[in-house]
Amino acid sequence: MLETHGKNGAPLQATRHARIIERLENGETLSISDLAHEWAVSAKTLQRDFEKLSLMLPGQIERAEDNKRFRKSRPARSSSDNEVVIETLESMARSIGGRFYTKAHDLLRQLRSSLSSPYYMRIGVEDVSEKFGLIRQLEEAISDRRLIDFDYRRWYDEAGVLKRYAQVKPLRIVIFEGFWYLLCEHEAVVKKFYLKEIRSCTLHDERFKLDKRVRELAEDSMGIWFDPASEPFEVTLHAAREIAIFFERKPINPKQKLYKLPDGSAEIIIKITNMHEIFGLLGYWLPHLRVIEPQSLKEAFEERISGYLKA
Repeated sequence: MLETHGKNGAPLQATRHARIIERLENGETLSISDLAHEWAVSAKTLQRDFEKLSLMLPGQIERAEDNKRFRKSRPARSSSDNEVVIETLESMARSIGGRFYTKAHDLLRQLRSSLSSPYYMRIGVEDVSEKFGLIRQLEEAISDRRLIDFDYRRWYDEAGVLKRYAQVKPLRIVIFEGFWYLLCEHEAVVKKFYLKEIRSCTLHDERFKLDKRVRELAEDSMGIWFDPASEPFEVTLHAAREIAIFFERKPINPKQKLYKLPDGSAEIIIKITNMHEIFGLLGYWLPHLRVIEPQSLKEAFEERISGYLKA
């Protein structure tokens, strides 16, 4: 068995190093004199320990403000807007994980030699690393407004028949509820396709003109229930004073209109294509967010809540 302590009961060097690292990682600020008393070793021994650890872990251990104690090095603060962007992207990529993070991290590391970010985000976006080739094709087609053909098959039916879509006008790659979709126009109808179910893609040299209304539909899409084939309709919501500020800071969609009321509450006007687009939001902010108009949406949501309570 590997010895961890000497005959006098004092921890050996390897044990001391492990404990020092563990305590620094836990946020402690360590004093050589305090450790010497605790472990019954000399201050000179501990001084050598910290010197060795500083060489073994460059940039990870620093002296505290009193210049006597030691702590884990604090990440450097962003010195420019560009570094803030890089750190934010690093955190977003980390939350996606998988090969997506590996590729993103390597790229960001080229932009900055050390990425030690104070940011943490959990955005819950699926990893689409295996679709990078397809995404590059779609980016090119969207940018150049080139027509595409692709095969499509449901993810849960690998033995199913591939369906071929031809002369498609790609509009946007979007993320709804953490899942990636392609918004496109096909046979004069705006549609959405789950990106992982697109099996192949071919770009045409032929280019298309983007209709203004179609572009606006793509930009106003709110979530997975967005129905590009339906005409948008207006919804008026009332946000209680407790939550109105959140919709000022982060609008529901780019064309949201918000009117503050004297009591601090707010009326919010948006457009949606499907009632289900707004149900999740209403449920999340219940009881502080309610529908004013249209009456049909108000009644549909109330019926939904009533059905849940009776179940």
